[in-house]
Amino acid sequence: MSTTISMNSVEYCFDFTDPATVRGSTSSENQSALRPIVNEYFVNDDTISNSFGQRLDPLLADWIDVALATYIADRLSLRRDTSRLQHAFNWSRIFRLKIPVRNLKAWQREEMQNALRTLLRFLTDDDWNIEFVAKNGLARTAQTKEYLFPMPLRPPVHVALFSGGLDSFAGAANQIHVLSEHSFVFVSGATNSRHKYAQREQIRVIGREARQEVCHVVIPFGFNWHGRGHETIQETTQRTRGFVFLTLGAVTALTAGASTN
Repeated sequence: MSTTISMNSVEYCFDFTDPATVRGSTSSENQSALRPIVNEYFVNDDTISNSFGQRLDPLLADWIDVALATYIADRLSLRRDTSRLQHAFNWSRIFRLKIPVRNLKAWQREEMQNALRTLLRFLTDDDWNIEFVAKNGLARTAQTKEYLFPMPLRPPVHVALFSGGLDSFAGAANQIHVLSEHSFVFVSGATNSRHKYAQREQIRVIGREARQEVCHVVIPFGFNWHGRGHETIQETTQRTRGFVFLTLGAVTALTAGASTN
């Protein structure tokens, strides 16, 4: 799919090098002085490492961080620049992100950057320019916690995303019935506690009816707002949600040693 980025596209810049605060600006602002936008953005990937009794690989942890950064940038960037009427109906945006990673060499590879940019453009219709820098500071628990005993699943292992919708519920129930010899892992991304509770209850019912133990990995993620007024600035299309969910599912599958996904 080919996407044309208009010369009038709104440009957004975000810096994720501070682990507690996202700093950003738009094309209508002075980009040399990025301002704090949100704080306490988070992803709890401990649930992945705890489920299988092993630390998360640094490259996989980076993948989660990159997906989360694109999601946050997407949510903070309106497709319509309401402050400039002549551009109010412009769809595409231009992003310039600075993201810290653990495996800098891998993410700076040209083929890696081209593949990521192509995927994000396909998903969002936007132009993504990402600068990767070395990550400093403490690692999350998922990368540092030591486990005495790994908890491998009985092979073959089947991993699937689980959203909690009716189609997802029906698909999960059907897979367990058809692939009865497999160990099952269902992966859910949760942005609020109500959603997480509903997903867990559905998986509990599926496991009970199938008389089979089912591993459910729920990964909370999201952000809190910094300052007054910013809570109203949200892009509702959220096209990067799919990238986050696919990332969480793939990272869980790799960590679980899945033979199918």
